[in-house]
Amino acid sequence: MCMGKYLAVIFLLVVLSGCVSNPIAQNLRSQSRPLTYTQVTANPKTTAGTVVIWGGRVINVTNRGEIYVLQLPLSHRGRPTGEDTAIEGRFIAVSPEFLDPAKYPAGSLVTVAGQLNGVRNERERNDFFRYPLLDVKQIYLW
Repeated sequence: MCMGKYLAVIFLLVVLSGCVSNPIAQNLRSQSRPLTYTQVTANPKTTAGTVVIWGGRVINVTNRGEIYVLQLPLSHRGRPTGEDTAIEGRFIAVSPEFLDPAKYPAGSLVTVAGQLNGVRNERERNDFFRYPLLDVKQIYLW
């Protein structure tokens, strides 16, 4: 009977360990640097080429393979926390592949690992936004 409980505990630990793993590949996590939105927008030339892992809430998907994301803090698992009070800014995840707006609807949460590639300035109504460009290496939809 004791052996059965022991095996049940091991099984449970194996199952739960799968739930807490980070969806971003280990090699990308080891390459990434903890740069903030503010650091990147202040120094786009010196941060270009750096791998970062950012996430947030999808704002829009274009037919050019771009996802506009409202940046949110990430949990230890790499999931955007949903804490809209901690928003630093917005970024654009740029993919060479088609990103289907039906798969990435507005409001969904994503985590993106990618290489910084400058900053794009865009005007929306009367506001200007500085969007760091992130060339996608991996994207995870929550």
